[in-house]
Amino acid sequence: MSLLLLATGLTLLGSPQTLHQGPQDSNFNETLVSGDWFSAALASNRPRLLQEGADAQLFIHSIQVTPRALQLHLHRKVNGTCVPVMTVANKTKRKFQYLMEYGGQKRIFLEEVDPKSYVIFCTHHKEHGKETVVVTLFSKCRRPHPPGHHPHPPDRAGQAPRQGHPARCGSPGKTPGHSQQDPGGTPGTWRPLGSRRALNTR
Repeated sequence: MSLLLLATGLTLLGSPQTLHQGPQDSNFNETLVSGDWFSAALASNRPRLLQEGADAQLFIHSIQVTPRALQLHLHRKVNGTCVPVMTVANKTKRKFQYLMEYGGQKRIFLEEVDPKSYVIFCTHHKEHGKETVVVTLFSKCRRPHPPGHHPHPPDRAGQAPRQGHPARCGSPGKTPGHSQQDPGGTPGTWRPLGSRRALNTR
């Protein structure tokens, strides 16, 4: 499954917007995407976006699907602090495609999804005549806490803390089962991104 998801991400990086088809089941119910998710991996045609503190490093914790939009509840790291952010991606006439105004207009495509396991989004953004593509893998599974780590108490019943949680905004470190790469990354390899992993492609 990991190799399949990796291959999907690499394919999406080189795909023009017109080739995005969405989930294999064209009748897939988008509301099944609603729920708690965790940022698992990133891929981009611009490697600098995968560096610590870059704009692409938004750590998702929840997606809510409404009749007209996706509500994305996430965190980003600002000056060493996790800051909660809620942004909206409005549905378009094309199924599984959304528009979001966040750092400029971004076109988001829902690509692959297993509601019990993972979801893949592909984002296209044009700036100064250059197109940036970011592929994001969200997972239902969280990385186990390291030995000696004591998580903060939940801020409300049944949900993990929304701010300052190391599993969402941690600094780069070794991830069990994956080797530490150089800070710049090696094309086509994984490197840790806090408790997440980023795929650095050129």
